[in-house]
Order: sequence, then structure tokens, then C-alpha cells
Amino acid sequence: MSLEQPVVPKTAAFDRSGLMPGDILLMRSQGQLSSLIAWFGDSIYSHAGMVGNDGTVLDATTHGVQKNPLSARFDNDQVLFIDACRPLRYDLLPLTNEDRQLVVEHGEGLVGTPYAMDDLFMVGVLVAVRDKSLPVDDVRLRWLLHEALDHVINDNASKMICSEFVFRCFSENAAIPTGMLAPQIVLSPPNDAPFPKVDWLALLKELWPLLRPGRQAALAAAGVQPEAAFPPGLLQAQALTDDDFATQKATARATLGLPEPVATAQGGSVLAWVPFPNPNPKMVTPHDLEMTPSHFVLGRVKPQASLAP
Repeated sequence: MSLEQPVVPKTAAFDRSGLMPGDILLMRSQGQLSSLIAWFGDSIYSHAGMVGNDGTVLDATTHGVQKNPLSARFDNDQVLFIDACRPLRYDLLPLTNEDRQLVVEHGEGLVGTPYAMDDLFMVGVLVAVRDKSLPVDDVRLRWLLHEALDHVINDNASKMICSEFVFRCFSENAAIPTGMLAPQIVLSPPNDAPFPKVDWLALLKELWPLLRPGRQAALAAAGVQPEAAFPPGLLQAQALTDDDFATQKATARATLGLPEPVATAQGGSVLAWVPFPNPNPKMVTPHDLEMTPSHFVLGRVKPQASLAP
């Protein structure tokens, strides 16, 4: 069998009836936090999942690892578009049906576990992993970064972001030798995409339910409410300085068990990986699933929807 796979544009239409168990779904959702997840993750995607058996999707969400009908994603107006990829083995041969079932069975075994994440936690992980520079000296952004990193530092470090869950399904299943189905991870520096336009009041409304109760109470006592603009003085007082930002990123990395970043020839920095096939799963982002040579693109299984006004 040839190792060559057809080169398919991501936006080429692919009928979802052709999806197979173990196929990877890369998605983009509505909302301010989704835009920030995509930007900090150097990707167009804000979420990742995997096709399960019998027309289901497996993914890690705010409510934990779940198994739902594919329609839960395809018919959800909050999901802007979905692209599908077909994974390959470490030797770049197609997965067998037995391989697919090992991957899916491992994912199903995680359903119902307390591994949950939310979008603020994911922003914090991406800020720590991708190590992007602050795009602007904006006190609102610095406040958001503080909240996101604080969310990681003071939350359960065992939480899985969506791409980590997908990676674990392929790297930690019962295949022999261990890791033979794990996707190869390719290092890439942060890109130079412009910072997205943010509706800060809408962002606060999204972010507020994700804050810890004690954090909500402290902000409310200081005059912050999800229905109103931030008091400028409070923002200035709570925003991160450059030194604070570096310290908090280092603390978040230590909390997650991540190594320190290394400089790249192209500029910026990335986190050093343990040699394949054993990178730290917590370092795997939607960007890594997008860029790995261990799959080929099937195409767009849910067309681009218009952004809500």
C-alpha cells in the first residue's frame, strides 16, 4: 500500500457519513474565549474531539469527558465549522479496524471521569505552553492573562484540555508496542497572526461563570460585575507587569509539570519536548493535532457558519 495520501484543502467538503471511529475533529466555536483560544494556540481551531462508535463524538468539555451523538456538534449553532482528519500509525500506514477500536475504547474508558476543563483553563494552558508575547500593552488583556494563569495554578492540574484527551486516546491505549499509534508532534514557533478584536464586556460575561466563587466574590466586592464595564483603576491595579507575567507563567508551567521554554531560530520560544513518542500530553494543543504528519486531512464536514453579530 502506498504511504502517499491525497492532499486535500481543509475547506474541501467531506460528507460526514464517511467518518470512521478514531477520526479527529477540529472545531471552531463562537464567542470571545474561543477566539482567544485560537489566537493563543496559533490555530484557527478552539476545540478538538474524536469520532467514536455508532455516530458518536468523544471529547473533553466543561462537564468532563463525554460521549454524545455527532449531531451534538454538527447541529450546534455555537460551532462555526468542523474539519476532519484521518490518523495514521507511527509508520504512516493507515490504522486498522483493530487500531481504531483500541483508540476509541481508551476514550470511552475516560468517559465519566472527573477530567473536566473550561475555556478559561484552556486559555491559561495555551498561554503557558505556546509562550506568545503580549501583543499589546493593554491592561484588559493583562488582567485576562492573570485570571487565566491563576485559574490553572489554583485549579486541579489533572484537568485535561480537549487536545490532550485526543492525544491520550492515541498514545495510552493497549496497542503494542506502547505509543505506536501516538501522533508525531512537530515543534513550531508562535505565528504572527494579528490579535483578534475582542468585545471585552461580552468576554467578561463568558468568563464570569468560570471564575472560582472566591474570585467572583473578591471582584464583586471591588466593583466588577459581569453586566458592566471594568473600573479602569481596578484593572490597572490587578493587571500583570512583565515580571509578574513571567513569574505567573513559570508557576503555571510548574503546576502542569511542563519544562521551561527554549528559544527558536525563527524567534520566540517553544517548550522542549521529550522525544517522540512520549511528549507530556499536557503540552499537546489543537495546533499540534492540526500540524502533525501523523494524519491527513479529509476536509470540512461542517461548513463555515457566519459569526454572530
